[in-house]
Amino acid sequence: MNGRTTESTTPLRDAGRLFPSPPPSYRTLLRWVRTGFRGTILKAVRYGNSWHTTAAWVREFRDACTAKSMPDRQPNAAVVDDETRRAIEYLKKNGIDLDG
Repeated sequence: MNGRTTESTTPLRDAGRLFPSPPPSYRTLLRWVRTGFRGTILKAVRYGNSWHTTAAWVREFRDACTAKSMPDRQPNAAVVDDETRRAIEYLKKNGIDLDG
C-alpha cells in the first residue's frame, strides 16, 4: 500500500478509541507510528501537523502484534476480517491449501 486509502481517517489523538479498553495514549500511538512495537509499525499518514490512521490499519497492527506474540497459533477466527475470509475461501476453492 502506498499510504493512500479510501477509508476515512481518524486523527491519531482520537485513535485510542479504536483499541480495546484501556485505550493507548496519544504518545503511545505516536511511538507505534514512529518506531513500532516489537517490530510492527502502526500505519499512519500525516496531514499538516497531525497524524491520522484508519480502523483497518489499527486492525492490521493489532493482528500483527498478536501473531508475533503467538507464532505457533493460527489467528482467531473472530479476528479474521471479511476480506481475509473471502481470500482464504478463494484460495481453497482454487486448490491452494493454507494448512500445509
